[in-house]
Amino acid sequence: MGTTEKHIIKDFMVKRSRMRGQMKLVNYKSRWFILTPTVLRYHDGSLETGVKKEKGRLELPDVVAVEEVDADSLEIPGEAFQVVYNDRQSHQLCTLYVITTRSNHRDEWIKFIREASESSGAEFAEMFHPGVYNINPGRFTCCYNIDRYSQGCQKTTFCPSRQQTPKENGTDKVRSGKEGHDRKLPPLPPDKSQTQALFQDPETKKVVIAVFDYDAKEQPGDMSLKKGEHYKIIDDTELHWLLAINPYGEKGYIPANYVEERTELGLESYDWYYHGITRSEYEDILRKDGREGCFLVRDSREPGCYAVSVLTYTKDETLGSIHHYHIKRNEKKEYYLHMSHPFRTLPELISFHKRYNAGLCTRLQAIPTNTVTTQPPTAGFGHGMHEIDHKDLEFCEDLGAGQFATVKKAVYIPRNQEVAVKMLKPGAMSEDKFIAEAIIMQQLQHKNLVQLYGVCTTRPIYLITEFMKNGSLRQYLRNNDKKLMHGPVRLDMCIQVCSGMVYLESKQYLHRDLAARNCLVGENNQVKVGDFGLARFVEEGVYNSSKGSFPVRWAAPEVLNFLQFSIKSDVWAFGVLMWEVYTLGKLPYFTLKNTDVIEHVKRTQPPLHRPDKINTDVYNIMKSCWEKNLDDRPSFKGMFEKLKELHPRGYEL
Repeated sequence: MGTTEKHIIKDFMVKRSRMRGQMKLVNYKSRWFILTPTVLRYHDGSLETGVKKEKGRLELPDVVAVEEVDADSLEIPGEAFQVVYNDRQSHQLCTLYVITTRSNHRDEWIKFIREASESSGAEFAEMFHPGVYNINPGRFTCCYNIDRYSQGCQKTTFCPSRQQTPKENGTDKVRSGKEGHDRKLPPLPPDKSQTQALFQDPETKKVVIAVFDYDAKEQPGDMSLKKGEHYKIIDDTELHWLLAINPYGEKGYIPANYVEERTELGLESYDWYYHGITRSEYEDILRKDGREGCFLVRDSREPGCYAVSVLTYTKDETLGSIHHYHIKRNEKKEYYLHMSHPFRTLPELISFHKRYNAGLCTRLQAIPTNTVTTQPPTAGFGHGMHEIDHKDLEFCEDLGAGQFATVKKAVYIPRNQEVAVKMLKPGAMSEDKFIAEAIIMQQLQHKNLVQLYGVCTTRPIYLITEFMKNGSLRQYLRNNDKKLMHGPVRLDMCIQVCSGMVYLESKQYLHRDLAARNCLVGENNQVKVGDFGLARFVEEGVYNSSKGSFPVRWAAPEVLNFLQFSIKSDVWAFGVLMWEVYTLGKLPYFTLKNTDVIEHVKRTQPPLHRPDKINTDVYNIMKSCWEKNLDDRPSFKGMFEKLKELHPRGYEL
């Protein structure tokens, strides 16, 4: 059809790239749009130069939907609409997103395209997606469906043949762009109104959102999770597993640490929001991306508040600086980074600062790419699944040996997952005591505690735990001394161990063997407390041991004198662990024999010398762990708060 065909409407608007094929980047370009009775064309040009070369077109008989786009679904503001059509090259459903540059023009364009398409013989679909499909993270913003070519999650507002649309096996037939060729679309997702009704049940305990994918691996009674989807909790009485219903009405158990309660703002669905990550984690995410203006939104230290962290470079700077900005609210409850630019919602605020720095060090230019947040371990490989069959383990290399057990790396075959297997040495200790360790570990779950997956209770008896690729903290410190000497990495390690101990403290558990050798290191310097072989649950806060088997160099005076263990003796040991970290793995009292250590601890205060290049405030916390009087030692929770405050904060404005 020539360009002399009659024009129905013409306007200068913004289009989003059509993202056909394997295109990964999303971009926006201003184009002249021209609607004729048979095609919708878009051209190069500007308001000054007028219409120039044609850049693309849609044949109107191929159109299947013309609808509005949800506000905030696109990266730039404006009244947007979409044209869904059957692409003649790929024979797939594709969508053209258009943003009008003049107010109130969206309705006019939607009306004219619908009328012209219907006159051209277009067959309109019954469903569409009011949101947009984003390549990263690969889902729609409206329903989180990962199928880019799915039919839709909401009924279209214009479908003349809705009552006569043929159905085959529950699926609609939609024209492919080739005459006589029909393509069946995937089954419909639940109607949006049905989903809303499901989640508005007054008996609903709470609604959560999945923050990780979870594959149930056909485990009976378990249910898979899709990151970003919402789930209704119907039973939360179990410790680590929740009974839930998904948006499709399916019921099953899900791991509690893979979901979070839906927040009022619903930020979990945005790719720029990172919840529950440590400072070292989000700084690592930004630096690994490395692009100017790479940013993320995170939880602030103040509950219910948020902050923006953004990477920027100054002249001749190679590492870059990370600047931090608190998101504030005015008296109208509007969000702002600069008081001159408040917005009703937080996503609108972020959208604005993507285009203007407006007081920031740089524009918010890029969301981190290629970031894979490590999935946390689950309490067992499935709900109620703590018994592991020997034949499901394939052993690899040795990882180490202790007084009572050896540890090997293995693969849990049903999930093809690396694990660590702790095997009891013959005659080293009673099997009942070994299994007692498993009972303790089954009740504990925290991001800074090594997670138990299961137990082999028939001989040989095994404990199966998560595998930490970098081994013991003590050996990691010794092997990476140059890398760990500078910056806040060592402080961050101490904070992580302290975080795990805060959890044990809250559960009234004593570790009784806290030391760098019993902590493990994973990726990105993640540290977890392990080896619960001496752990005890105490209601009164003090445990008197009848046997004198304990690590002398980490023992508090009351342990050395009276075999009296408490959370305060764990605090003493934590001070020694901090000393290990800041001396990069040295043996405590390395000039003394074990027998001499006991006398040294009784008469020397502080018992260990000050490590080189340690912050005075950090050292004072370390020393406070070694107070002779138990009541003068801090709690783990108190130390955790103080250590967090000492972590470098960058530019917090």
